[in-house]
Amino acid sequence: MFQIFPLIPFTLLIVCVLAIVTFYLAYRSPDKSAFDRILLWGIFYIFLHSFYVFIIEVFYANEPWRDQLIPFAFGYGPFLYFGMLSLRDNKVQLWKLFVHLIPFVVYLILFGLLVFDVLENTLIMQKRIGKHIFILGPISFVTYAVWSAFEGKRLFKEKFRQKLAMFVFARILLLFISLIFIIVFFSKKVAEDQQAVYLLRMVIYVCMLLAVFMIFSYVVDKLIKPNATLTKKRKIVGPVSSIELAKYERSALSELQLIDFEKRLVYAVKEEQLYLDQELSLSSLAAHLRIPNHHLTQVFSMRVKQTFYQYINGFRIMHACELLQSANKMLNLEELAEKSGFNSKVSFNRQFKQIMGCTPSAYRNHLSI
Repeated sequence: MFQIFPLIPFTLLIVCVLAIVTFYLAYRSPDKSAFDRILLWGIFYIFLHSFYVFIIEVFYANEPWRDQLIPFAFGYGPFLYFGMLSLRDNKVQLWKLFVHLIPFVVYLILFGLLVFDVLENTLIMQKRIGKHIFILGPISFVTYAVWSAFEGKRLFKEKFRQKLAMFVFARILLLFISLIFIIVFFSKKVAEDQQAVYLLRMVIYVCMLLAVFMIFSYVVDKLIKPNATLTKKRKIVGPVSSIELAKYERSALSELQLIDFEKRLVYAVKEEQLYLDQELSLSSLAAHLRIPNHHLTQVFSMRVKQTFYQYINGFRIMHACELLQSANKMLNLEELAEKSGFNSKVSFNRQFKQIMGCTPSAYRNHLSI
C-alpha cells in the first residue's frame, strides 16, 4: 500500500491533525475579523484536501486519477485573493466569490461525473481532464501570486506585517508548486518516473505542512498576545486614565493632526455607519481611515476619551434604541442585535444594560406604556 514513499501518508496525516487543531483554536478565538474568518475556512480547506489525499493514498493507491483530477488546486488562489482583500476591510461579495470559484466548480463537476460513470471513465478522458488541470493550475497560482505581490505593497504601510508575511510565504509556495506542475507536465522523463513523481508530491505536501504550521503559529500568537491588550481595554469602564494620557502626550502627533484624525473618525463611523459592521475592529477601522493603529488609539485616548469598544458600542446601542422607537417593534432581540452591529445577543444585552441601565426588553416595554 505504501510501496514507494511511505512518508507521504504520514505527512498528510500530520497536516490533517495540525490543520484541525489550528481550525479549532481559530474558531474559539474571540473577536474574529474578516481576515480571521477567511483564514478559518482556508485552514479547513487545507484539512479537506490533505484528508482526501490521505484516504486515496491508503485505500485507492492504484487509482491515482482520483487524486490528480480533483481540482483542489483551483481553491488556493481565491483564498489568497479574498484574504488580501479582507486586510482592506472589504466584504466578500457573493458574485465575486462565484466568479473566482468557477474553475473549481466546473472541474469538480467533471470529476463527479467520472466517479459516478456519467462520463466514460477511460484513460483518454482522464488524460484530457488532467491536462487541463496541469495547465490551468499553474496559471491560477501565478496569477494570484503576482496580484497579491502588487496588493501587498499597498497594504504594507498599514502595519499588517505579520499577516503579510503569511501572504508572502503563500505566494512563494504557489509559485514553487507551479514550477513542480510545469516540470511534471513538460518533462516526459519525469512524468514517467514514478519515484520522481512521488518525490515531487512529497515536496508539495511538505509545503502544505509548512503553510499549516505558519497559520498555526499566527493563531497561537493571536490568542496569547492580543488577549492582554483586549483585557486592558475591557477593564476600562470610564474615561481613559491620566497615566495613559501622559504616555500619549509625548507623542509626535500635533494637536491639529489629532483633530483631523478625529474628524475623519467621526465622519466614517457616524455618517458611513461603520459601527453596523459586526466584524469592525480597531485594525480594520484604522485601515479604512488610512491611519496607523497606534495613532488611532491616541485619538481615542486624547480626543474621544473612550476606548474603541466604548465608542463603537455607544453608536450601536443608540441605533438599537432608534429601531425600538420606530416601526420595527416586531424585531426579536437576536434580529435587533444583528441589525445594530452586534454578533451575539449576549453581548448586545450586556452592552445595552451597561449603557442604558436596563435590558432591551425593559426598554421596549417602557416605550409601549
